[in-house]
Amino acid sequence: MALNQIAVIDKIEIIAETGQIQIRQQNQIQDDAQNNLVIASNYERWVLNPGDDITNQTAQVQTIAKATWTPDIVKSYQEMLDSQKPPVINTPTGA
Repeated sequence: MALNQIAVIDKIEIIAETGQIQIRQQNQIQDDAQNNLVIASNYERWVLNPGDDITNQTAQVQTIAKATWTPDIVKSYQEMLDSQKPPVINTPTGA
């Protein structure tokens, strides 16, 4: 019995409101003696935000990000983040 470990991106979701891309990867342990039967698995998830570095992502994810993240989407996402920053409060010094 030989076991193989593979990673499969099995779900990619785009959040229309923000342009974020959610990725789910299934990590599988397969038994090649049993026709690559999956005998164990777990999941990892991560989110990519508009404008994030995607060079370490799969070609499929890069293609989706390039098609989704127009300059307007990236700008809109950054404006949303900026609007959520707390205001700076200046306090008098030496009082």
